[in-house]
Amino acid sequence: MSALKPLRPLLVAFALLIATPAEAFTPPSGWILTETSRALRDISDPSKGEILIFTVTSGSSRFEDVAMLLQTRGLQVVASVPDGDAVGIRFSDRVGRARMKATPEGAVWAIVSANEAAAAALDPDAILLSVLPGGPAWGGASPAPAQPVPAAQDGAGWGGSATPAPAAQTWDVSGGATWGPDPSVVGVWEATALVGSVPTRYRFRFNADGTVNVEKRSRGPVVEMSGHWAARPGHLRLGLAGGGDDLPLRSGGGNLGFEFDGVPLSLSPAR
Repeated sequence: MSALKPLRPLLVAFALLIATPAEAFTPPSGWILTETSRALRDISDPSKGEILIFTVTSGSSRFEDVAMLLQTRGLQVVASVPDGDAVGIRFSDRVGRARMKATPEGAVWAIVSANEAAAAALDPDAILLSVLPGGPAWGGASPAPAQPVPAAQDGAGWGGSATPAPAAQTWDVSGGATWGPDPSVVGVWEATALVGSVPTRYRFRFNADGTVNVEKRSRGPVVEMSGHWAARPGHLRLGLAGGGDDLPLRSGGGNLGFEFDGVPLSLSPAR
């Protein structure tokens, strides 16, 4: 395996050429600016409310690229679902919502996240619209004041439901054809493949909480890796070295197939 492969996620993140706003934005009332592109509701507990802004200057406006960047901030995207101009997000420890606005400098993404208890008191779209370019945070006009940010009485608005729904339904973005831990993939799977002419044995443990553990055995010591995963029909996201953010997933006959370490694998249930 190439010495660069363990660094692939980091190299991808740098390749996106991320730039933060030249000047600190003004966060909504009740939020504390901790960096030029980050604000918190409680500096002792980011899960109570966190706003992040990324400017992607590579020409890409895909949320999948932003999901990779969020990992560098300790936020692992478990599932996501497009909702008009926004994206509803489920992280491993909280819910979130993202919006993007194209500018001459690049695609500016704003992401707000909070744990489920704190999310019920926030209106994510009001927050995002206030901090994106053109909103009050950047010196522009807004149709409605962004300070203070109004609360959503039932937590609606995080998952993209057009009709207000109970919080548990609104926040759940793992069902249907969206990204999430697919029960048909959960379990332990094994495969053998030639990697650079060397027979290599892989053992994947896909856990129901969205984590994945991998053992790789070849001529040297056993290599162990861990990360996060999500799936939707025909697609697999593996957040670890050798994986990818949208791999073609084949299933049928009790087997799984996808590419890992640059080689196609055909996996069977472990005995």
